[in-house]
Amino acid sequence: MTLQEIVAMFLYTLAHHQKNGSIGNLFLRSGETVSQQFNLCLRAILKLHEHLLHKPIAIFDECEDERWQPFKSCLGALDGTYINVRVTSQERGKYRTREGTIAMNVLGACAPNMEFIYVLPGWEGSAHDVRVLRNALSRPNGLRVPRGNYYLVDAGYTNCDGFLAPYRGQRYHLKEWTDKQPESAEEYFNMKHARARNVLYMMGEEGSNRGRGKNKRFWTFEEDTVLIKYLHELSIDPKWKSESGFKSGYMNKLEEMIKYVLPNCGLKADPHIESRIKHWTEKYSAMAEMLSTSGFGWDSDKKMLQVEKTVFDEWAKAHKKAKGLYGVPFPHYETLAEIYAKDKATGEVSESFVGAIDNLNVEIANQSMTIQSDEDGYIDSPTHSTHSTQPTTQSHKRPMKKEDDNTPSKKAKMKEMKGKGKTHQSKDANELVASLHNTSNTFGKIFEDINANLGTIANSWSKAEEREQKMDDEVNKVLEEVMKLDGFEQEQLVCCCCSIVGVFLGYCSVVLALQLVCCGSIQADAGMLFPAAIAGVLLVSLAEF
Repeated sequence: MTLQEIVAMFLYTLAHHQKNGSIGNLFLRSGETVSQQFNLCLRAILKLHEHLLHKPIAIFDECEDERWQPFKSCLGALDGTYINVRVTSQERGKYRTREGTIAMNVLGACAPNMEFIYVLPGWEGSAHDVRVLRNALSRPNGLRVPRGNYYLVDAGYTNCDGFLAPYRGQRYHLKEWTDKQPESAEEYFNMKHARARNVLYMMGEEGSNRGRGKNKRFWTFEEDTVLIKYLHELSIDPKWKSESGFKSGYMNKLEEMIKYVLPNCGLKADPHIESRIKHWTEKYSAMAEMLSTSGFGWDSDKKMLQVEKTVFDEWAKAHKKAKGLYGVPFPHYETLAEIYAKDKATGEVSESFVGAIDNLNVEIANQSMTIQSDEDGYIDSPTHSTHSTQPTTQSHKRPMKKEDDNTPSKKAKMKEMKGKGKTHQSKDANELVASLHNTSNTFGKIFEDINANLGTIANSWSKAEEREQKMDDEVNKVLEEVMKLDGFEQEQLVCCCCSIVGVFLGYCSVVLALQLVCCGSIQADAGMLFPAAIAGVLLVSLAEF
């Protein structure tokens, strides 16, 4: 594969937001090959971030740009923006923005000439801009603001060292001065601030017409308990739970449920319940963030935060929402965790350029680093017939086939095959477990029978040995008595002994064999064997008495 083709696939993927399958069909490559080459090209681009990103240069006194002349020593503007992403259904709650879209929150810092200085992508869309900025400053290779310099930020950020925000409570959008000029020094500053900060694309929100503290109401502990109880019930009810949190109209449902228990409370969905849910959500987020940090603990008995006062005070300086949580019980934390824990932004997938390079190095090392040659897996001409019988020679790749419009899609087939595979796998697994169980039972029975048979065999052997010993003793006694008889020749006595042994053993063939062996060439006629056999039988009978 040529370098030009790799770069073309990379640029086409970014420009048209296409998947690996679509790029593979366009460039006649497999999806795995497209993924490998995309990662290689992406890693090369990320390694150039020190050259591609603009070096921050402060505004000097001789600046000729009217927008930036009032802001000496300024490095540029900083803000967060949303970029739409595709995530799994389980993670959509984290990535859902306040406008309801599924996106990630990307922090960007731009120079006056509209060149990027710093970029931090990956944070979930539900995360606040201040939280993302705080994370960027705490990273080892994160954003750095030299002493004496600063960035312009909007009213959503804190006005502090390194970041200059506009006056609060004053107009600060450019469209607010279209018909008339600023009426105060604060408005004039905000107008100049907005013109310079307009280097970044911003979505300013109109101010609320309700005002701070308007419609404020003090809630009792009983009212809070009932509210969170019914909120938890709705969170586990599929009729009201949705990917974005709750379905439309759930606050009216809460109002009805609370009125049924507390008929004289006078609570309304708007603004009372809405404001109180926002309050508890902020408190839970602050508590969860503290408990995920080293040095903070939770007392399950007292339902209270465990931390040193000095540690908490230092934390509260940078986290305003944590104020009021020290030394105060938080009895609703476990219930709120069951409602909001899975939708809380964590920033686990965010990464800087250095981190992205390291992760890509690991990913590429685990993949096959062999780049296919121009001939491998490449069809010479796009005009080839779809019925060609010449297969491509990609390593471990099947030749691509074009599907008719009437045939099921490849994705549907994969789902069907995957479902069948799972069914067969579960069936085979059950049969294997049953077979192993039966085999183990069979082996158990066999071992029990073997143990019983071994005991019987041992007893039989012991008894047989006793009988053989007894028989040997009796045979010896009979033979001694036979050899003492007078009036018989030596050969006749030997044949008689053989007959006696045969009688004891009970085998006629043994008797004849012994006779032939012992008598040798002697003619063993009936007249000679008969008296010997009778004598043997008589002697055995006498021995038994």
